[in-house]
Amino acid sequence: MSFETFDFHINQKNLAGGFATSDEEQGADGRFRKTAWEVIHDFLYDYGIACDGVTIVGTAGFTRAKLSFRHNDGVEEIFQNHKWEIAESWRIKTLQKHLAPIMIFPTGENGIFLDFFNGAGDNPPLQKALKSLRGQKDLCFPFSPGMDFDGHPVFLDAGKNILAGGVTGSGAASLACGLIVQSVCNHPENIPTLVLIDPQGIDLPVFEKLPNVYGQKIFRDVKESEEVLDELQTEILRRKNLLEEAAVKTFTEYNQIVSQTRVRMRQIVAVVYVFNSLRELFAEKLRIRKFCEKLKKLMETAKGLGISFAFFTQRPLSEQFCSALDRGFRQTLFETKIACRTSDQVFSGQLIGRKDAEYLTGNRDLLCVAENRIQHLQQYFIGREEIGRVISVVSA
Repeated sequence: MSFETFDFHINQKNLAGGFATSDEEQGADGRFRKTAWEVIHDFLYDYGIACDGVTIVGTAGFTRAKLSFRHNDGVEEIFQNHKWEIAESWRIKTLQKHLAPIMIFPTGENGIFLDFFNGAGDNPPLQKALKSLRGQKDLCFPFSPGMDFDGHPVFLDAGKNILAGGVTGSGAASLACGLIVQSVCNHPENIPTLVLIDPQGIDLPVFEKLPNVYGQKIFRDVKESEEVLDELQTEILRRKNLLEEAAVKTFTEYNQIVSQTRVRMRQIVAVVYVFNSLRELFAEKLRIRKFCEKLKKLMETAKGLGISFAFFTQRPLSEQFCSALDRGFRQTLFETKIACRTSDQVFSGQLIGRKDAEYLTGNRDLLCVAENRIQHLQQYFIGREEIGRVISVVSA
């Protein structure tokens, strides 16, 4: 088997009907807006801070306040220093049992965003993102991890490398499942070939019979994963030769000029659950490190060839992974970084290059860093029954 000969057909008939619908528009929840205004007003009054305007929006999971200032010097630092005080005031006023800290972000103008946690709530359904998924024609493989505070799907390009993770139960596995499900819901020309590497063998096996999954299998151990990396290396060399013959530099340019006599290249996305050494065996650690070093070289040579990598982890990245993919490499080669709730600041830094993810509530809220911009998003909910219906339709 090779990537050159691997092909598939996806039956997308009635695919959208496999997802739960919701009559409530995301962003319509305003129960906590007045409370947010009271908390902010009290804080500004107590500390004598002059604010030029407050705008508050509500969603099912969070309430966001935008504060504008004529002079922004030092304002964000003041709020960061008192975030727990503000959070406690919010908890008391909303009668919540648990203290969930607020998230503070710059607005990009003279101002800051304050994101308050509303308490347990429903996650937005995926169907809203699917309605606009096929319209994202400027992306190689459009993928939406969640919605912003206005209730609009945020689309990323999974044709670029992604590093994502969070502790067990925070939504990291759901992110991987969401990417795979959306892969078969895309425009037919944008449906990628998926390589699924999952040493845990827990979350991804349900997808192994999807038509666009390479070999219709999950690569579970280091040896199997090394073998598929060798096959990817062969595909990289083949694609480089095709680009040279066509006198173009990138996968996108090649697909734009191909005629009926040539076959368009498909995007290939390797979805990888990062290997973490579960035992203290030196041989196992050494093998994982060699695997990561091979992977690093592969990623460096795959740029521009329509081959990307999406890494997911539910634990802090292993020593072998971090030493092979040093910090500078992780921060530059992964164009998109996503963090669900992390166990500590170190794990947060490994994922998105900054702290804060340890303060997420774990209610499927995300911090997404892409194009030098950080966003706080609400992840979609995808149920096991929905996944099963989608698989049965596309595999028919």
